[in-house]
Amino acid sequence: MTHPAVADGKYDIDRIRTDFPILSANVYGKPLVYLDNAASAQKPRDMLDRSYKGYTTEYANVHRGLHFLANAATEAYEGSRDKVQSFLNAPRRAEIIFTRNATEAINLVAATFGRMRIQPGDEIVLSIMEHHSNIVPWHFLRERHGAVIKWAPVDDDGNFLIDDVFLWGEGVRDFDPYRMDPSAELYPDFFVPDDAVPPPGVTLDAVGAARG
Repeated sequence: MTHPAVADGKYDIDRIRTDFPILSANVYGKPLVYLDNAASAQKPRDMLDRSYKGYTTEYANVHRGLHFLANAATEAYEGSRDKVQSFLNAPRRAEIIFTRNATEAINLVAATFGRMRIQPGDEIVLSIMEHHSNIVPWHFLRERHGAVIKWAPVDDDGNFLIDDVFLWGEGVRDFDPYRMDPSAELYPDFFVPDDAVPPPGVTLDAVGAARG
């Protein structure tokens, strides 16, 4: 089913906002704008309503009992798998795997598919705007399997420049994936200078070793 906000081919952001009750709040006299979705995403009304129904009318362990509530919870849980399969057009429902969050999902892919398939010299391409959770698992594969990580720049409009991928140390000034600011070139306000004081408990020697 097509969402009303995109039914006419446009992306009606005001219509999307109405799906999220919390976005009707005012903060400092202005409508709330929330951008910290990598940490905790706000929830749409449909999800909140369905969660309320689950907790108040059919809450029980999934796949763990034969009583009425357990069967109701299991049926609802597996039903959601069918809906996701349809939404993603996945060939098999067994391909739909639920995880607690995106970080766990990324680690699961890296630790299973990646560990089995990545060979020395294989290239893993990330963008310089990746969240920390989508960098660390691939660095483990680089260190343990001999893979090569390359980085895709991003232009001012947020487009990935796949044809301009580069190795760390070439291509983008001051880019350092071991710092907290992999987008230092594009976001100089967040650039961490070389003479920055390290956090408590971290020595300059340790910082230098981490940065190579």
